[in-house]
Amino acid sequence: MISRLRIRGFQAHRDLDLRLSPGATTIVGPTDAGKSAVLRALRWAALNLPAGDAHVRRGSRRADVLLVADGRRVRRIRGRGQNCYRVDGKVLKAFGAAPPAEVSRLLRVGPANFQGQHEAPFWLSKSAGEVSRELNAVVDLGVIDQTMKKLEGAARAAAAEGRVVGERREEARAELRRLRPIRRAAAALADLRALQGAAEGAREKERALRARLRGAQDVAGAAARPVPPLRGLIRAEREASKARERAEAAAHAARGTRQAAERAERAGAEAEKAEQEFRRARGRACPLCERPYEEAK
Repeated sequence: MISRLRIRGFQAHRDLDLRLSPGATTIVGPTDAGKSAVLRALRWAALNLPAGDAHVRRGSRRADVLLVADGRRVRRIRGRGQNCYRVDGKVLKAFGAAPPAEVSRLLRVGPANFQGQHEAPFWLSKSAGEVSRELNAVVDLGVIDQTMKKLEGAARAAAAEGRVVGERREEARAELRRLRPIRRAAAALADLRALQGAAEGAREKERALRARLRGAQDVAGAAARPVPPLRGLIRAEREASKARERAEAAAHAARGTRQAAERAERAGAEAEKAEQEFRRARGRACPLCERPYEEAK
């Protein structure tokens, strides 16, 4: 609710400060006292109408209208080098023909809220359609209409999409019916592959059984050969025993030979080490004649 209106430099008013009552405010005065200018100043601040700067009072540098609504301050300023709104001190520029959205949300005032002095009685001279449109603008029923239109459009789009989906479903069913012979052929091919695998397994078993059969035949053939005389077997067993004994003796002798060689190698290494220590101990010259050992020799 607008509780205060201050007008400075606007048409007939140099500086006018009005406190508006919560119900209805009545402005009275003689002709050309500026009563209509008050309404025009209010309309200019709320709707940014009229455009231009013809309403700036002659002799004033700018027109400045302040509205206080629900404790919030809205100022409309237009003059030399200035064209802006101020909302609680915040400067709003670069707006179009309509006021900034922040101002519109704060004041909640539209063209239908204003009635000129020489205009026809409010809505009484308008048609039913015109009254309906302006009433919609006042209570914001246009949002409902827009929402209904969007919902209707979405419903039409959904119905069209449903028809497309139905057509695709029928096409898919027809394709399935067309592919039924192929599906049966695929099932038959899978059965044939399974039979082929079973046949391969049976052939593998047959080859294994044939190999076992050949082994059994070889064993049977060996069993059918005549057994040699027992004397020959006993003599061969004795010779084999003696051969094992000789082999064991040779292995024992070889182990002894290796051990003796290892001991000789260790003794040689120790002798060489002792000789090196002796050479280091005696030095290179004879301690008596001080001549190298090679010359003394």
